[in-house]
Amino acid sequence: MTRPLDLADLHPDLAEKVRELQARAATEGIYFVKTSGARGFAKQATLYTAYQRSPKDARTKYGVVAKPAPMGLTRHHPYFGGKAAAVDLAVTGIAAGAARDAAQRLLGLMAEDIGLVWGWRADPPGDPDGDPVHFELKLVDGMPIDTAREYIRLGERLDRIAGYLTSTPPTSTPPLPGGGA
Repeated sequence: MTRPLDLADLHPDLAEKVRELQARAATEGIYFVKTSGARGFAKQATLYTAYQRSPKDARTKYGVVAKPAPMGLTRHHPYFGGKAAAVDLAVTGIAAGAARDAAQRLLGLMAEDIGLVWGWRADPPGDPDGDPVHFELKLVDGMPIDTAREYIRLGERLDRIAGYLTSTPPTSTPPLPGGGA
């Protein structure tokens, strides 16, 4: 049975795609829950640090299934008008194992079909750092340019703080920060 998901913390374009994905998945008998939407810096830092210390403990304690992005470099942060451009969706109602993995893969393929980026495919398929529950908007498709530009500016600033860039601005636009959990 399809239950409404709380999508209030997601960018409206992402929320619309999640609703579409939910309807499509239900026709295949696949149901999912939202396990994470917008995250603040403290929550992301907790997940990232826990994974660095022990991936196994991070999975057990926080449900982390893939290596989280460093604080500030994930689209789970509410950069987009206070909303997240990424969401974690996990198949439910199927016991852990091959059947649930297959359902999660089918969910990911359906998500790609409607235009979302799927975290498992963002990395090489089967990569242990791939994130099968992570879905996000393609920022170049339909994203207001002002929002995308602000995201790039914020990403550059965070990179400088983290020491990834020098104080000299780059000569070309860097890739958008984020990805990963």
